[in-house]
Amino acid sequence: MKAFATYTPELVPTVFSYDSQNSLILSEYLYHYRPIQLLFERGDIPADVSRYIATLMGRNHGRTHRSAVSPAKKQRYMDAFHNENHFNLWRSHLGGLLDDLSTLTPSTTDSSLHQIHAAIEYNKTPMDILKQLNSDRNQLFTRSITALQQIFLTKKETLIHGELDSTNILFRQKEDDSDPREGAASLLLKAVDFENCRYGPAGLDLGLFLSCFMSYYVAHALPAPRRNLLSQVAAAIDAYKVAFRIQFSSTWKKDSARTTVTLASSTVIVPEAEVELNEILIDAVGFAALYLLLVALELPLSKPQPLDGVAVCDWGDRLGRQRSVHRRMVHLAGQLFDLFQQHHDCNDKNLLSDVEQQGYVAVMSVEKILNAVRTDDTLLLTDHYTEFWS
Repeated sequence: MKAFATYTPELVPTVFSYDSQNSLILSEYLYHYRPIQLLFERGDIPADVSRYIATLMGRNHGRTHRSAVSPAKKQRYMDAFHNENHFNLWRSHLGGLLDDLSTLTPSTTDSSLHQIHAAIEYNKTPMDILKQLNSDRNQLFTRSITALQQIFLTKKETLIHGELDSTNILFRQKEDDSDPREGAASLLLKAVDFENCRYGPAGLDLGLFLSCFMSYYVAHALPAPRRNLLSQVAAAIDAYKVAFRIQFSSTWKKDSARTTVTLASSTVIVPEAEVELNEILIDAVGFAALYLLLVALELPLSKPQPLDGVAVCDWGDRLGRQRSVHRRMVHLAGQLFDLFQQHHDCNDKNLLSDVEQQGYVAVMSVEKILNAVRTDDTLLLTDHYTEFWS
């Protein structure tokens, strides 16, 4: 918490004392603060809030990034923020998920979203969703999860919170709007649960945060909250990128330094910050997909998610709707895994521009991410006829 308070004091509760022997922290009492999850349930998140959180995250990641700090400081971060418990937790649960995938007998039919849609009946378990995957999709999930497990365990990139989702960010209304800080949010925000803090992949923090918007995008059925949540994905990514670039360059103090990427036709000079940002976004897409899958399958490492149809609306087939949401989360996870693999391996270049196809750099763009999320729209329309009104 002290390290985070140094770089993002606005987001960390004030720590008054710490007893290392008994692992006790005396910190600020967060009176009247509530989880930001409540805003996601309503689908009405103020744009400045998502931008503010992403800005603070980007600032923290840019300031402590392995390519921006000296080797000595990087080593100090790695020594101080090595979290073996977090490693073991992910290693165990992701290993179990990979074992489950390896024991499934893949479907011989097409694993389109409509096949996945038909996977779960009232008397079946969430894992039965995966049985509708054909061999290619089963391999996609397995390859992606294996790659993400490796990234999680081995990438020492920056100082991360480790569990920055909608349940660990708290908010309350401001008493006035006199906050002089540029870009300050309309709500007071605090992050909690720093026990998984470590020096690890920046894409984990960003991916978990983006997955909150994506999972509630799937959970909401009404157009207004879906539009709001989708727009917040773009706003959060843009804010993160701006903050990361500024802080990375400031920390590095070598604005003229560049990494050269050779293409077939010419040599393009890419700022180091852009190369690192692209890698972070690729990892973030993968971790967002993984978290969606864990939520859909109700597996450890995820948290129960209230659905707006259950918490707010009292119409239609609510149990059918819950099954529908989980099915569509698996579908969206597959779309994002596909996007992650195309950029992570740089083998399949179908989504790349002509310029990018000439070299090995696969640029992850906001529009590609939004297009993947929008694939849920078709299945939602089908569910309106087959589930909600039955």
